[in-house]
Amino acid sequence: MVPAELAAGEPLLRRLVQSGVLPLVAGVVFAAAFMVVHALVIWRAGYLRTSGDVTGFADDPSTYTNLVSGTLVIAYYLWMPRGIAALFGGLQTNRVIGPPLEDAASVPTYAAFLDRVRESFGRWWWALGVLLLTVVSMLALVLPQYLDLHDEGGTAWAIDAPSLVLSFLWTLINVYGVLMVFVYSALTIYWLRRLFGTFAIDVRPLHPDGAGGLAPLGTFTLMLSYVISLVGIVLVVTPVTRHYASDGGFEFRWTAELIAGLAAYVVAAPVVFFAPLAVAHNAMRDAKDALLLQIARRFEAEYDAVQRGLEDDLSGLQDGLQRLESLQTLHQTTADFPVWPLNIGSLARFGTSFVSPLVLAVLADVVSGLVD
Repeated sequence: MVPAELAAGEPLLRRLVQSGVLPLVAGVVFAAAFMVVHALVIWRAGYLRTSGDVTGFADDPSTYTNLVSGTLVIAYYLWMPRGIAALFGGLQTNRVIGPPLEDAASVPTYAAFLDRVRESFGRWWWALGVLLLTVVSMLALVLPQYLDLHDEGGTAWAIDAPSLVLSFLWTLINVYGVLMVFVYSALTIYWLRRLFGTFAIDVRPLHPDGAGGLAPLGTFTLMLSYVISLVGIVLVVTPVTRHYASDGGFEFRWTAELIAGLAAYVVAAPVVFFAPLAVAHNAMRDAKDALLLQIARRFEAEYDAVQRGLEDDLSGLQDGLQRLESLQTLHQTTADFPVWPLNIGSLARFGTSFVSPLVLAVLADVVSGLVD
């Protein structure tokens, strides 16, 4: 699967993916270039540094948090087609995709299935729908706040009309990127469900990835969890930077908006991480249970044979006992097979990223209390 084919509905994204530029490099270049232009506009207005009651562009912490978050949003947006292609390609490379199931004869091969995936992702209306949603939500929810900031005149980000336009455009681009990441994620989860419902999954218990050959799925979902963690961190940092821009001091408050956002984060992050994994988990668990049942049946047959042999010549008893011992060893080995497509390291990294915004919120609350 070629990553650029997944971005066929977005000409600019497709060209960037085809160019081979690294997502993080592209994110840094875009964010830095946009910030330089914005800085020049604000410099012409005379507010590159703090002047009077207006927090300068270079003195506002939100300038640097926006630079980092914008870089990561663009990087993830560019990475998604590559990550999705690596996911489906990795499953094929690890040879875990078996033949089509009996009730899925309409998809004769995995290649035909991938053609449907490419067609679904490459439709232009995904990008158009997200763009319309972004513009409408920005006009209804964000623009009024920016106009209030412009009227108050406390921050260089909205000190005049050109600065206001650039701030609005910056937020619009980032919101569009985040929403497209979620659209790509939702489509990926949908097609993963179709995949595991269409093909037999050959779990490879001794695969070196420690996840039965399904580690590409765990890697992909881990990357998605990082996006959610980024959103959580931005939720925590934004109140701090807003207060600094308006009052020039450090303060953190548990507002209703922040509590609601973190509550949504606590629910959304595990769902985004575990929802795709749950599809593979069911297949891995079913494969393991089927093999355990097969071993148990063979053990019962051999045990019955040994019992019957006790009444006859005992010359074959030793062979029967060896077979029973071998079956017991095989049963124990099978019982140790993984049933989740991720290893301990991936789970630990998810746990660390998940608690990061929550720990940051607690630390900010403690520091705010000490400062007061």
